[in-house]
Amino acid sequence: MTKLFKPLISFWRIWKKIKDIRFAYRLLPEVYTPVVYSPGMKQVGEAGMPVNLKKYTAAQLKLFGNHGEMLLKFLKSDKIGFEKANGEKEILFIQFNNKKIRVHVYNYDNLQAIEEIFINQVYDFHSNESYVVCDVGMNIGLASLYFASFENVEKVYSYEPFLKTYDRAKENLALNNQLSQKIEIFPYGLGNKNEQVDVPEPANGFLGGSTTADFINELPDELKSEKTSVEIKDICETILLIKHNHTGRKLILKLDCEGAEYEIMKKLDLENKIGEVAVFMVEFHFKGKKDILDILIKQHYFIMSPVSDELNQFGMLYAIKIN
Repeated sequence: MTKLFKPLISFWRIWKKIKDIRFAYRLLPEVYTPVVYSPGMKQVGEAGMPVNLKKYTAAQLKLFGNHGEMLLKFLKSDKIGFEKANGEKEILFIQFNNKKIRVHVYNYDNLQAIEEIFINQVYDFHSNESYVVCDVGMNIGLASLYFASFENVEKVYSYEPFLKTYDRAKENLALNNQLSQKIEIFPYGLGNKNEQVDVPEPANGFLGGSTTADFINELPDELKSEKTSVEIKDICETILLIKHNHTGRKLILKLDCEGAEYEIMKKLDLENKIGEVAVFMVEFHFKGKKDILDILIKQHYFIMSPVSDELNQFGMLYAIKIN
């Protein structure tokens, strides 16, 4: 009877808080796990960790949709929480690198980016040298704020071609005056040439807008709306300008630009500018990592990527210049 009663009580408490049966069912295995016993030993405790659903309001919980695993990460962290809502926008704070970073949260997509950058820390690095960061695919500014929080990052240059997304990044930077002094943002993207292109505007809160045809063709129609004109500038010209303004500083190039990473890497290789970058942090999409790997291996970079090229079309790749 106890085995049945305890999970039912847990389920009822979740449902009472959020009034969503599907979500309560999805979250139940995360907040209730039976006691673990070992033969011949006393009780060794709970397999799961205690979770306090009262930490968030019902509206804040619903931002997570039915993603119980992600919600659990947020609930268990004592470094992440919501502040008082500002109109229709929820404000989330993150204690990171001895700084309090604040960001607006509109939807689940924002939370997913926060999880990736501040919980999973896909851009984590450690060095006693000074760096400048080129953030291609700024999105709503989360990665830029992340990099700016490091004491040894001197400057962050950030690029976002979709103006609605760019405006949300500006709002997030405005919540973080001290860090935003290190960040310079630009309302255009970077690619293999200077041009103006017409592409679908990201729809329904989806922030993965792309300026490349291959990526756009793969997107479902519900994630695309009317077309918008965006500006693209030459990656090589931008890299040379940054290097000129920061002589002697090593450059980190972060690429999360929904397919444009392939043309950017090819252009840097063609113009013999790969070596201007000390560290690459690249998220690749749809085509896998082989083309990017080939360019970097040829240029004698040490490369790390935790996914199989044969099995995964998406993933992260990290490369460090070794000579």
